[in-house]
Amino acid sequence: MIISFAWTTPALLAGKKTVTRREWSDKHAAKFKPGDLVDAWDKSPRFKGKKVAVIRIVSIERSPLSRMTEDINWGYVELDREGGMWIWVTEFCRLFTIPDPYRVEFEVVRRS
Repeated sequence: MIISFAWTTPALLAGKKTVTRREWSDKHAAKFKPGDLVDAWDKSPRFKGKKVAVIRIVSIERSPLSRMTEDINWGYVELDREGGMWIWVTEFCRLFTIPDPYRVEFEVVRRS
């Protein structure tokens, strides 16, 4: 199993990114469990990506984006965990087409 980090590969490798949000189906998300080791790629293998690290899943759960906007302090902490690429919570939330993506917390086990 893999997760690609196309936009945020530098933040992942620098240790700044420890959370990712995904618009996965429930069926796909069910494949990932806390403790699983997953290959992190710089982009999808379909687009000639390459493995850049191995990560360990810490937690995975649906996380409403409204939580980020209603608890703005938590929202900005989450932006940092997402790699620090976004300045505004609302800007980040606009990236999603569903209101409750999966929030995947992870740790980098090793870089490739």
